[in-house]
Amino acid sequence: MKSKFGLYREVLPLALQLRDESIRDRHWNDIRFEVKEEFNEKSEEFNLERVFELNLQKHINFIDELCSSARAQLKIEKSLDKIKSLWEESPDTDLDMER
Repeated sequence: MKSKFGLYREVLPLALQLRDESIRDRHWNDIRFEVKEEFNEKSEEFNLERVFELNLQKHINFIDELCSSARAQLKIEKSLDKIKSLWEESPDTDLDMER
């Protein structure tokens, strides 16, 4: 059995991943489906203790992959937003689109 310190060392990086700006509602839905538990990640009750109760540390590989994917998706979203802004809002760009 792991010591309390060992468990915290395991869960702390996980908790940091779950707080990443790239995690969207769709990712939380994937996590709920994976752990087969309902929870509200936006509530005050969703804390480190709740992470332990949900045994999220047992799903760390799944969550690692999901977070990596979420970060890649966010990078694409930001790039698309930048392109849209450049095309539509920048006074330096005067693009006429023709078919």
